[in-house]
Amino acid sequence: MIQDIAIALSSSIAPIMKPYYENDKTKIIAIGLKKDVVLEKHTAPSKAQILIIQGTVTFRTATFSKSIDTYETFEIPLEVEHEVIGDTDCIFLLILSK
Repeated sequence: MIQDIAIALSSSIAPIMKPYYENDKTKIIAIGLKKDVVLEKHTAPSKAQILIIQGTVTFRTATFSKSIDTYETFEIPLEVEHEVIGDTDCIFLLILSK
Protein backbone atom coordinates (compact mmCIF):
# COMPACT_ATOMS: atom_id res chain seq x y z
CA MET A 1 0.00 0.00 0.00
CA ILE A 2 2.60 2.59 1.02
CA GLN A 3 4.90 1.32 -1.72
CA ASP A 4 2.03 1.91 -4.20
CA ILE A 5 1.80 5.53 -3.04
CA ALA A 6 5.57 5.95 -3.41
CA ILE A 7 5.39 4.68 -7.00
CA ALA A 8 2.37 6.85 -7.84
CA LEU A 9 4.10 9.99 -6.51
CA SER A 10 6.41 10.14 -9.52
CA SER A 11 3.55 11.14 -11.82
CA SER A 12 0.96 12.62 -9.44
CA ILE A 13 -0.11 16.25 -9.46
CA ALA A 14 -2.73 15.75 -6.72
CA PRO A 15 -2.70 14.26 -3.22
CA ILE A 16 -2.84 10.46 -3.13
CA MET A 17 -5.00 9.05 -0.32
CA LYS A 18 -5.58 5.40 0.52
CA PRO A 19 -7.29 3.81 3.52
CA TYR A 20 -4.65 1.99 5.55
CA TYR A 21 -6.40 0.63 8.67
CA GLU A 22 -9.71 0.98 10.47
CA ASN A 23 -11.43 -0.38 13.57
CA ASP A 24 -14.21 1.01 15.77
CA LYS A 25 -11.83 3.48 17.51
CA THR A 26 -9.19 4.43 14.94
CA LYS A 27 -8.94 5.16 11.23
CA ILE A 28 -5.58 5.53 9.48
CA ILE A 29 -5.22 7.01 6.01
CA ALA A 30 -1.94 6.90 4.06
CA ILE A 31 -1.34 10.13 2.12
CA GLY A 32 1.29 10.99 -0.47
CA LEU A 33 2.15 14.50 -1.66
CA LYS A 34 4.58 15.34 -4.41
CA LYS A 35 6.82 18.35 -3.77
CA ASP A 36 4.75 21.57 -3.80
CA VAL A 37 1.41 19.72 -3.93
CA VAL A 38 -1.11 21.06 -1.42
CA LEU A 39 -3.70 19.15 0.57
CA GLU A 40 -6.25 21.96 0.38
CA LYS A 41 -7.68 23.74 3.42
CA HIS A 42 -9.93 21.63 5.62
CA THR A 43 -10.65 20.90 9.30
CA ALA A 44 -10.00 17.66 11.15
CA PRO A 45 -13.20 15.63 11.57
CA SER A 46 -12.01 14.27 14.94
CA LYS A 47 -8.91 14.11 17.10
CA ALA A 48 -6.06 13.59 14.64
CA GLN A 49 -2.32 13.46 14.26
CA ILE A 50 0.07 12.92 11.40
CA LEU A 51 3.16 10.72 11.30
CA ILE A 52 5.64 11.49 8.53
CA ILE A 53 7.04 8.31 6.98
CA GLN A 54 9.10 9.92 4.24
CA GLY A 55 9.95 13.49 3.34
CA THR A 56 8.94 16.82 4.84
CA VAL A 57 5.65 18.72 4.94
CA THR A 58 4.55 22.13 6.11
CA PHE A 59 1.40 22.24 8.24
CA ARG A 60 -0.16 25.69 7.92
CA THR A 61 -3.11 27.56 9.43
CA ALA A 62 -4.02 31.23 9.08
CA THR A 63 -1.73 32.10 12.02
CA PHE A 64 0.71 29.18 12.36
CA SER A 65 3.19 27.27 10.21
CA LYS A 66 5.28 24.25 11.16
CA SER A 67 7.70 22.08 9.18
CA ILE A 68 7.38 18.37 10.05
CA ASP A 69 10.16 15.97 9.06
CA THR A 70 10.50 12.22 8.53
CA TYR A 71 9.53 10.17 11.62
CA GLU A 72 8.03 13.17 13.42
CA THR A 73 4.44 13.35 14.60
CA PHE A 74 2.18 16.34 15.01
CA GLU A 75 -1.20 16.62 16.71
CA ILE A 76 -3.65 18.49 14.51
CA PRO A 77 -5.70 21.08 16.39
CA LEU A 78 -9.45 20.46 16.40
CA GLU A 79 -11.74 22.81 14.51
CA VAL A 80 -8.84 24.77 12.98
CA GLU A 81 -8.79 25.14 9.21
CA HIS A 82 -5.41 24.04 7.86
CA GLU A 83 -3.54 22.85 4.80
CA VAL A 84 -0.57 20.54 4.31
CA ILE A 85 2.09 21.23 1.69
CA GLY A 86 4.69 18.78 0.41
CA ASP A 87 8.11 20.41 0.93
CA THR A 88 9.59 17.29 -0.70
CA ASP A 89 7.94 14.20 -2.14
CA CYS A 90 6.42 12.80 1.06
CA ILE A 91 4.26 10.08 2.54
CA PHE A 92 2.51 10.35 5.88
CA LEU A 93 -0.16 8.65 7.94
CA LEU A 94 -3.22 10.54 9.13
CA ILE A 95 -4.37 8.88 12.37
CA LEU A 96 -7.97 9.72 13.32
CA SER A 97 -9.58 8.81 16.64
CA LYS A 98 -13.28 8.06 16.36
